[in-house]
Amino acid sequence: MDSKESVDLFNKNCIGTKVVYWPTLLVSSHKNGKRTLTRSKAFLSESGSPVVFLDGISGYVHVGCVEIGSLMREDSPCFDSEFEHKW
Repeated sequence: MDSKESVDLFNKNCIGTKVVYWPTLLVSSHKNGKRTLTRSKAFLSESGSPVVFLDGISGYVHVGCVEIGSLMREDSPCFDSEFEHKW
């Protein structure tokens, strides 16, 4: 899937959608997921990367680091205990 297709697919979700932001691309290798909400539609950055703004996160993030919703329990040790989760 190319960057434009990633943006189009991500934008099937509304602003305010519940997401989990994983600061690295390897979800299984860390324990710092942040439950938050989208603040914008996805778009292409100047470099051509698909990105989106998230509530409580400074700057935009690559859509590949964003999971729509989550099947994990809210008390999962994979979530960052120091982040003010939005849901």
